[in-house]
Amino acid sequence: MAGATKIHEYKNLTTLAQRLRSDLKDLHCVLLYAYNRTGKTRLSMEFKDQGKRKGGGLPDTLYFNAYTEDLFVWHNDLEGDKDRHLTINEKSTFFNGLRELALDESIASYLSRYADFDFDVDYDKWVVTFRKGDSERIKISRGEEKIFIWCMFMAICERVIDRHPSYEWVKYLYIDDPISSLVPGIRAE
Repeated sequence: MAGATKIHEYKNLTTLAQRLRSDLKDLHCVLLYAYNRTGKTRLSMEFKDQGKRKGGGLPDTLYFNAYTEDLFVWHNDLEGDKDRHLTINEKSTFFNGLRELALDESIASYLSRYADFDFDVDYDKWVVTFRKGDSERIKISRGEEKIFIWCMFMAICERVIDRHPSYEWVKYLYIDDPISSLVPGIRAE
Protein backbone atom coordinates (compact mmCIF):
# COMPACT_ATOMS: atom_id res chain seq x y z
CA MET A 1 0.00 0.00 0.00
CA ALA A 2 1.75 3.17 -1.23
CA GLY A 3 2.05 6.04 1.24
CA ALA A 4 0.81 4.00 4.21
CA THR A 5 2.14 4.94 7.62
CA LYS A 6 3.75 2.17 9.59
CA ILE A 7 3.28 2.30 13.34
CA HIS A 8 6.14 1.06 15.49
CA GLU A 9 5.71 0.05 19.11
CA TYR A 10 8.60 0.28 21.55
CA LYS A 11 9.07 -1.61 24.77
CA ASN A 12 10.13 1.51 26.70
CA LEU A 13 11.62 4.99 26.37
CA THR A 14 15.15 3.55 26.29
CA THR A 15 14.50 1.59 23.10
CA LEU A 16 12.68 4.54 21.53
CA ALA A 17 15.61 6.86 22.31
CA GLN A 18 17.98 4.28 20.78
CA ARG A 19 15.82 4.22 17.64
CA LEU A 20 15.85 8.03 17.41
CA ARG A 21 19.64 8.10 17.74
CA SER A 22 19.90 5.40 15.08
CA ASP A 23 17.58 7.29 12.72
CA LEU A 24 19.58 10.50 13.15
CA LYS A 25 22.66 8.83 11.69
CA ASP A 26 20.97 8.98 8.29
CA LEU A 27 18.58 11.91 8.72
CA HIS A 28 18.97 15.55 9.64
CA CYS A 29 15.70 15.78 11.52
CA VAL A 30 13.22 13.51 13.26
CA LEU A 31 9.84 14.92 14.15
CA LEU A 32 7.91 13.05 16.80
CA TYR A 33 4.37 13.97 17.78
CA ALA A 34 2.98 12.72 21.06
CA TYR A 35 0.08 13.70 23.25
CA ASN A 36 0.63 15.26 26.65
CA ARG A 37 1.39 12.82 29.48
CA THR A 38 3.06 10.28 27.19
CA GLY A 39 6.61 10.84 28.48
CA LYS A 40 8.10 13.30 25.98
CA THR A 41 10.21 15.05 28.61
CA ARG A 42 11.40 11.71 30.01
CA LEU A 43 12.22 10.64 26.43
CA SER A 44 14.31 13.79 25.90
CA MET A 45 16.23 13.05 29.09
CA GLU A 46 16.80 9.42 28.07
CA PHE A 47 18.05 10.63 24.66
CA LYS A 48 20.46 13.02 26.43
CA ASP A 49 21.57 10.39 28.96
CA GLN A 50 22.34 7.85 26.24
CA GLY A 51 24.67 10.38 24.64
CA LYS A 52 26.43 10.99 27.96
CA ARG A 53 26.83 7.24 28.56
CA LYS A 54 28.30 6.70 25.09
CA GLY A 55 30.55 9.74 25.49
CA GLY A 56 32.06 8.69 28.81
CA GLY A 57 30.01 11.23 30.74
CA LEU A 58 30.38 14.05 28.22
CA PRO A 59 27.13 15.42 26.77
CA ASP A 60 26.30 15.50 23.07
CA THR A 61 22.76 16.91 23.23
CA LEU A 62 21.59 20.47 23.81
CA TYR A 63 17.95 20.19 24.77
CA PHE A 64 15.03 22.46 25.41
CA ASN A 65 12.42 21.03 27.75
CA ALA A 66 10.95 21.51 31.22
CA TYR A 67 14.41 20.94 32.74
CA THR A 68 15.82 23.78 30.62
CA GLU A 69 13.10 26.10 31.88
CA ASP A 70 13.95 25.04 35.44
CA LEU A 71 17.49 26.38 35.01
CA PHE A 72 15.93 29.78 35.67
CA VAL A 73 14.42 30.67 39.06
CA TRP A 74 12.59 33.84 40.07
CA HIS A 75 13.69 35.98 42.96
CA ASN A 76 10.64 38.13 43.78
CA ASP A 77 12.10 40.14 46.69
CA LEU A 78 9.07 39.64 48.90
CA GLU A 79 10.57 41.84 51.62
CA GLY A 80 11.57 44.92 49.59
CA ASP A 81 9.49 44.36 46.44
CA LYS A 82 12.18 46.03 44.33
CA ASP A 83 14.93 43.53 43.45
CA ARG A 84 13.00 41.19 41.16
CA HIS A 85 15.17 39.09 38.87
CA LEU A 86 15.55 35.73 37.20
CA THR A 87 18.49 33.72 38.53
CA ILE A 88 20.43 31.57 36.04
CA ASN A 89 21.89 28.21 37.11
CA GLU A 90 25.44 28.83 35.89
CA LYS A 91 26.51 25.22 36.56
CA SER A 92 24.60 23.89 33.54
CA THR A 93 26.54 23.18 30.33
CA PHE A 94 23.62 24.90 28.61
CA PHE A 95 25.29 28.18 29.54
CA ASN A 96 28.88 27.22 28.60
CA GLY A 97 29.40 30.13 26.24
CA LEU A 98 26.90 32.57 27.64
CA ARG A 99 29.38 34.90 29.32
CA GLU A 100 32.02 34.90 26.57
CA LEU A 101 29.53 35.18 23.71
CA ALA A 102 27.42 37.97 25.25
CA LEU A 103 24.31 36.79 23.45
CA ASP A 104 22.23 39.79 24.53
CA GLU A 105 21.89 41.17 20.99
CA SER A 106 20.83 37.83 19.49
CA ILE A 107 18.38 37.18 22.34
CA ALA A 108 16.94 40.70 21.95
CA SER A 109 16.49 40.15 18.22
CA TYR A 110 14.37 37.05 18.82
CA LEU A 111 12.57 38.54 21.83
CA SER A 112 11.48 41.66 19.94
CA ARG A 113 9.30 39.43 17.73
CA TYR A 114 7.22 38.28 20.71
CA ALA A 115 7.50 40.76 23.58
CA ASP A 116 7.77 44.48 24.27
CA PHE A 117 10.11 44.50 27.27
CA ASP A 118 13.89 44.68 27.53
CA PHE A 119 16.35 42.75 29.68
CA ASP A 120 19.84 42.96 31.14
CA VAL A 121 22.07 40.01 31.99
CA ASP A 122 24.53 40.41 34.86
CA TYR A 123 27.14 37.78 34.02
CA ASP A 124 28.93 38.23 37.36
CA LYS A 125 25.82 37.51 39.45
CA TRP A 126 24.11 35.25 36.86
CA VAL A 127 20.83 37.15 37.00
CA VAL A 128 18.51 38.61 34.39
CA THR A 129 16.48 41.73 35.10
CA PHE A 130 13.63 43.02 32.97
CA ARG A 131 12.51 46.56 32.20
CA LYS A 132 9.86 48.33 30.19
CA GLY A 133 9.97 52.06 29.56
CA ASP A 134 10.90 53.78 32.81
CA SER A 135 10.04 50.72 34.92
CA GLU A 136 13.06 48.75 36.12
CA ARG A 137 13.24 45.22 37.53
CA ILE A 138 9.72 44.36 36.47
CA LYS A 139 8.14 40.96 37.00
CA ILE A 140 7.22 39.35 33.71
CA SER A 141 4.50 36.73 33.26
CA ARG A 142 5.18 32.98 33.08
CA GLY A 143 4.47 33.08 29.36
CA GLU A 144 6.91 35.95 28.85
CA GLU A 145 9.48 34.10 30.94
CA LYS A 146 9.14 31.01 28.73
CA ILE A 147 9.45 33.17 25.62
CA PHE A 148 12.62 34.78 27.01
CA ILE A 149 14.14 31.36 27.78
CA TRP A 150 13.16 30.12 24.30
CA CYS A 151 14.85 33.18 22.73
CA MET A 152 18.00 32.48 24.74
CA PHE A 153 17.92 28.88 23.52
CA MET A 154 17.57 30.06 19.91
CA ALA A 155 20.54 32.42 20.31
CA ILE A 156 22.61 29.51 21.67
CA CYS A 157 21.44 27.32 18.77
CA GLU A 158 22.87 29.92 16.37
CA ARG A 159 26.26 29.38 18.01
CA VAL A 160 25.84 25.61 17.81
CA ILE A 161 25.10 25.81 14.08
CA ASP A 162 28.05 28.19 13.61
CA ARG A 163 30.19 25.57 15.47
CA HIS A 164 31.40 28.06 18.09
CA PRO A 165 34.05 26.39 20.31
CA SER A 166 31.86 26.79 23.41
CA TYR A 167 29.29 24.49 21.84
CA GLU A 168 31.41 22.12 19.74
CA TRP A 169 30.26 19.29 22.02
CA VAL A 170 26.70 19.55 20.66
CA LYS A 171 25.90 16.85 18.15
CA TYR A 172 22.11 16.97 18.60
CA LEU A 173 19.51 19.64 19.28
CA TYR A 174 16.47 18.18 21.01
CA ILE A 175 13.41 20.38 21.42
CA ASP A 176 10.53 19.26 23.59
CA ASP A 177 7.80 21.86 23.43
CA PRO A 178 5.26 20.96 26.10
CA ILE A 179 2.79 23.57 24.83
CA SER A 180 2.17 22.05 21.42
CA SER A 181 3.51 18.56 22.13
CA LEU A 182 5.86 18.97 19.18
CA VAL A 183 9.17 17.15 19.71
CA PRO A 184 11.71 17.51 16.91
CA GLY A 185 15.17 16.02 17.18
CA ILE A 186 17.65 17.76 14.90
CA ARG A 187 21.20 16.75 14.12
CA ALA A 188 23.43 19.81 14.62
CA GLU A 189 26.19 18.69 12.25
